[in-house]
Amino acid sequence: MQDNRDDLIFGVNPVKEAIISGTSIKEIFLGSKDLIPSSMLKGIKVKIIDPQKLKKLYGDNTQNVVALIAPFEYTAIEDLLRGCAERSTLVILDHITDPHNLGAIIRSCDASGVDGIIIPDKRSAQINATVFKTSAGAVNHIRIAKVSNLINAINLVKEKGFWVYGAEADGDSDLFETKVDGRVVVVMGSEGKGLSRLVRDNLDFVLNIPMAGNVNSLNVSVATAVILFEFFRKRIKNEEKARK
Repeated sequence: MQDNRDDLIFGVNPVKEAIISGTSIKEIFLGSKDLIPSSMLKGIKVKIIDPQKLKKLYGDNTQNVVALIAPFEYTAIEDLLRGCAERSTLVILDHITDPHNLGAIIRSCDASGVDGIIIPDKRSAQINATVFKTSAGAVNHIRIAKVSNLINAINLVKEKGFWVYGAEADGDSDLFETKVDGRVVVVMGSEGKGLSRLVRDNLDFVLNIPMAGNVNSLNVSVATAVILFEFFRKRIKNEEKARK
C-alpha cells in the first residue's frame, strides 16, 4: 500500500466520481466490501483492509474508502498542437501552484470548449488526486501538455498561427470589446504574482476584465472562467453570423 497522498482519493462519493469519470485507478482499498457496489468495481483491483489500519494510515476522513490513481499521462505539446482545428482555444498557465485552482480551471476549460492546456513542469501544481477531484473528472477529457519553458511554448503556438492573450488588472484591452476569431491562446498568471515579466513581454494582447465593485481582482480560476466563457460566447456569435 502506497502513502503518496498526491495519488490518493479519499471518501465514498469522491471515489465513485473518479470511477464514473474514467479516472485511471490502480487499486482501491475498502474497509468493507459493501461500501461501493461491485458493479462499479469491475476491472479494478480491490483490497479489503481492516478499518483501523486504514484509519492509522490515512486518518479519520477516508470513510474507509481509498483509491490509488495511476500517474497522469501528459500529451506532448507537438501532439496537442497537431490536433488543433482552425478555430481552437488553448490555455497556458504561468505557474499556478494551488491544485484546487488548477482543477477548477481544468473544469472551466472543458466546459467552455478549450482544446488543450499547457503547464510548466516546475514551480507549478501538477495533475494529482486533488486536481482530479476538483476538476470533477474533467481532467480525463482534455489534453494537457507539460513543458520546460513557457516562452518557448508561446513562441511555438505563435508559429502555429495562434494569437496570444494574457490577463492583468492593468491590461489595455477590454475583454468585452475584444474580437475573437481563429486560433487563440489565453495565458493566466500565478495566484500571487500574476504574469511573469517575460511571459507578459511575449503576449499579443493583455486583457482586463471590467468590474463594478470595490475589489479589482478575482481568484485566478474565476478570472479564467470569465475570460473563457466570454471567448466561447463570441465564437458562438461568430458562427451564427457566418450561417446567415
